[in-house]
Amino acid sequence: HLVSHVFLLALFILTIVYPPVNPLSQGRLVPGWSECLLLIWLCGMLVSELTFPGERAGLAWIRLLLLGFSAAALLCHLLAVITQWWPPAHLHCLFARNVLLAVAMTLGFIQLLEFLTFHHLFGPWAIIIRDLIKDLCRFAVILMLFHTAFTLSLTALCQPLYPQERNNSTGNATQVAIPGPLNMSVLLFFALFGLTEPDKIPDVERSPPATAVLAKMVFGVYLVVTFIVLINLLIAMMSDTYQRIQAQSDTEWKFGRAVLIRDMSRKSGIPSPFNLFTNLFYSIK
Repeated sequence: HLVSHVFLLALFILTIVYPPVNPLSQGRLVPGWSECLLLIWLCGMLVSELTFPGERAGLAWIRLLLLGFSAAALLCHLLAVITQWWPPAHLHCLFARNVLLAVAMTLGFIQLLEFLTFHHLFGPWAIIIRDLIKDLCRFAVILMLFHTAFTLSLTALCQPLYPQERNNSTGNATQVAIPGPLNMSVLLFFALFGLTEPDKIPDVERSPPATAVLAKMVFGVYLVVTFIVLINLLIAMMSDTYQRIQAQSDTEWKFGRAVLIRDMSRKSGIPSPFNLFTNLFYSIK
């Protein structure tokens, strides 16, 4: 199964990273040999999941997500075939297909952690990374609440108050870009990594002078809350998880290996895509 998974990743790379013929540049809709092999491999994985459903805990959900994104990519390719008479809609569908396949390929690389649980050196690390990802997801929910609150607050502060000034020569109102929640959210997100400074806050020319001071104060409070409180909370959560698992790493590794062995024992010993032929043979027989 590990060798089959490595070949699957190689097919992903040949399909979207180093394709023999780039479908986006040439608008080619007929699947190439790498795309056909990838489809067969994914069909084998789907048959394996349907006939021998495995464990649905931890990293096991990645298999279903990988198949889900791949199915969505196949749907985009079919839409490209349907919309080929309305260019450039088919190119947009092919681009969406490549994006979905890229996500599936990323999940495939992450799924290698599941196979590493067999090894006595990498097994505990795979379990630690799995639990740290859970901590990160819980932290992301809290961060999203604060991020949304400060994004909307800054957007409300930067809304213009005074009417637009008119140009004396043309008589038309001077157009000034009004920051929206999306732009403000991107600005605050990159501020978490130190890539945004207070000077990058949109101008508030049509607002009272105190608005600029208030906007910088809100921006400063956001940095204090995220950097000092939330980021340190994430570090504390991850440190606690690491120490807890490291203290009983041998037990955690053996338990994870036992779960993986039980999962593998439930499945057929024939990996994808060869299980397609064996299932067809047994069905006919």
